[in-house]
Amino acid sequence: MIRITVEMDSGRRILEAEEGSLLLFVLQKHDLILPAPCGGRGTCGGCKIKSSEGEIKACQYRLAKDITLFLGKEQEAFRSVLMKEQEEKREKNKERGYGIAIDIGTTTLGFALKELKTGRMAGQWGCENSQKSFGADVASRISACETQEGLERLSDCVKGDIKKGIDQLLSQAGICRKELRQIVIVGNAAMLHILQKKSPVSLGRAPFQVPEPEGKRWTENGMDVFLFPHAGAFIGGDIISGVEYLGMQESEEINFLIDLGTNGEMVLGNREKLVAAAAAAGPAFENCFRSTGTSGSRVLELLVLHVRRKTIGEDGLLKLPYRQKGIPCGQGLWITQDKIREIQLAKGAIRTGIELLMQQYGCKPEEIKNVYLAGGFGFYLNLTSAIRVGLLPEEFKDKTSAVGNTALSGAFQALGNPSYMDVAEEIRQKMDCCNLAEMQGFQEKYLEEISYISKKRR
Repeated sequence: MIRITVEMDSGRRILEAEEGSLLLFVLQKHDLILPAPCGGRGTCGGCKIKSSEGEIKACQYRLAKDITLFLGKEQEAFRSVLMKEQEEKREKNKERGYGIAIDIGTTTLGFALKELKTGRMAGQWGCENSQKSFGADVASRISACETQEGLERLSDCVKGDIKKGIDQLLSQAGICRKELRQIVIVGNAAMLHILQKKSPVSLGRAPFQVPEPEGKRWTENGMDVFLFPHAGAFIGGDIISGVEYLGMQESEEINFLIDLGTNGEMVLGNREKLVAAAAAAGPAFENCFRSTGTSGSRVLELLVLHVRRKTIGEDGLLKLPYRQKGIPCGQGLWITQDKIREIQLAKGAIRTGIELLMQQYGCKPEEIKNVYLAGGFGFYLNLTSAIRVGLLPEEFKDKTSAVGNTALSGAFQALGNPSYMDVAEEIRQKMDCCNLAEMQGFQEKYLEEISYISKKRR
């Protein structure tokens, strides 16, 4: 990271940015606004600033090494006037405006409507992600985007879902579209790339890089639109939103956020350090048995029951005579070998991620203060069953709580709160993303964790 020291009459500020970042944009992100009437083309000289490298144009200067900037009185005065105008505009919009928070999940989309002046939630809505016809997981969606036609089709799908969700919320609340002032969108890196019709292919190939990790802001049809930043190819704005909502970046205690959704993202840490990884659990927990109306949590309870009855072995293998057809459990539900295997692999991926992330951070389970389970599956999870099948360590039993959709909750808080996006950017820069498959001991740990009942060795 490049260190930027800004010396002003009002004090000193220390900023950090990635190498190659444009200085003008970095300053703007931190509310250090310089005049740039030419739109950043380098022709007006309005953004000239004195620095340790001499006088430079902020709109043309790309960061290559640490630098010190000296902000003059005129530039500080310009910033103060502009900040005041922006604040007055925001307050005016708050008096008569609404905002919508959107979480683009791989499986579902969530929407929440906010009255900006009061902060009141004025409505909620959700729908399935129409991209499901192109594959249930992120890897399948990325593969479908290898052609321009595929990318456009997936982008049109999610845009259609967003339009439907916005229309539904406004209709339910009796609000005109002209009253909509802000939209904040979170989601994993692939979903937000596809939304913008930007190819996500590089996210699915080594070295798994995000071309544009920074958050995005623009105005469209009179609305301010914000997209959360991404920390890595598999740690997106939805996870950063959840971390900020829970205040993990401010906590002295070590906390663990685990999203038991399709991608199995998890973040461990406190204000000193945050490490993150994605376990790629797949859709097993969320919709493996959706056609029967049975939740993944209920299925775990049934699996524990049948292991005790010895109709399922500790290795997850069905006993005779159930091996061919499965075990009937009522309401059209059959526990078959292939379904068991799906959940077994998903459980193994999550537990392996938990163990390796603690190893990477350098802490033991008993040192963790809180374990937050995000997502719908986590909300209904039977903790005893989850520990019995080895999804979570025994030590998590008395410190685990379900926190719901933290991604959407964070996006909702960001509405009408400009500084929220700045904190999100700080979290992005602070977070260390790990590739589990490249970590030492991954293969051995994963093979160890795909056995169902493992209480004897814990």
